[in-house]
Amino acid sequence: MASPASAYARRMRTCLFASLLAFVWSPFHPFCCDHRILRRTPESQLMAWLTPMLPRGWRGTQAKTCARAAVADTGETEPGPRFLPALDFSLTTDLEPSNGSLVLPCFPLGGDYLPNSKGQVLNIFEPRYRKMYNDILLSGGRRFVVPPIKQDEESGAIHLAEVGVVFYLDDLQEVSEQTDDQVKYVCSHSIVSRVRLKRVLNPRAFADRSTYLRVEAEELVDTDDSADLTDLENQVREAILELGDLQRRADAEVKFADRAIEQVNVTRSVFWEAVSLWDQYTAGLLQHRQQKFTRDVQLKIQELSKDPNFQVSKPAGFDELPLKIRKDLVALQQQFEEEVGPLVKQRTNQVQELIQSTSHFQRLSLLEGLVADEKKRLGARLALKSLFEEKAPGQSES
Repeated sequence: MASPASAYARRMRTCLFASLLAFVWSPFHPFCCDHRILRRTPESQLMAWLTPMLPRGWRGTQAKTCARAAVADTGETEPGPRFLPALDFSLTTDLEPSNGSLVLPCFPLGGDYLPNSKGQVLNIFEPRYRKMYNDILLSGGRRFVVPPIKQDEESGAIHLAEVGVVFYLDDLQEVSEQTDDQVKYVCSHSIVSRVRLKRVLNPRAFADRSTYLRVEAEELVDTDDSADLTDLENQVREAILELGDLQRRADAEVKFADRAIEQVNVTRSVFWEAVSLWDQYTAGLLQHRQQKFTRDVQLKIQELSKDPNFQVSKPAGFDELPLKIRKDLVALQQQFEEEVGPLVKQRTNQVQELIQSTSHFQRLSLLEGLVADEKKRLGARLALKSLFEEKAPGQSES
């Protein structure tokens, strides 16, 4: 069975090809902007026929599938994100919560939502979540839990993460008239806390979409609130500063902003701001690699379009592409998977590990490990750069 990272990379590759197809095909799209100034190019003509040539796994899909796949392919190995047992859709009656327990509405979502953040906007269109917002407004609670969700590739079973973040509704705008009821509400939230999910009270609702999920939960409180971790905090901050210096010396394409690195702080009260900085950095690395992959594929397409021996007058199979082009595309795919895998793991697993941790010490240790790994990567790159710069252009060894 393929690893979560490689499976995600395959889906990401498909999405990138879809985006590339959309970009090159734009001269023929009826809704492209100012299509009058665009012209039919050899590359776009080729891409019109290239889609059916690609192997099944390479054909275009909706880009949103990519984001969902990142959640669905989250690994189960330890250490890693912890998940509840699979939702039991065979239950015909709802479970009763324990006396005095905390019961919250549940809105499973993909993506990285960090505690103590603000301005999280959701567009609400599904009937079950319209009902959820009506209910939390009526009750005055204005809170619900957002856990990551995954689906087993083999069994199709649905799992919710053991720990989720709590959204608090700050503002709600009714936009039914403006959207012809396609979207009911546009809602802005703050993330105010974390909770541990104990059990889902109405799992069948997820399958039949009759209403929103409700979960029994408990507040997640750190076990080391009174511990003095100043030395470790200073150590982690110093490691982040060293990473920023490495980024500059290695002339990295993606780096921390100077102001952000100067103000970085990993103490308890603002720790999640440092995690947000790290999350933005890893997102930038992934985006940079995606852009490089797209440029490389475009170059191969341009190369193929200039080949007088290759005709695109009718669709053909992938095996009918020139051997060199096929090998180059496969090599690009493999290289992309190898490079993207670690980044995907960071974004899909390790942020959730930070969220589910039960102590500030554990979170500091996890973040320190992430920074150390990145320092090793950039250190190796800097050593290689120095090696090539030792010999000036045009000089040879005596």
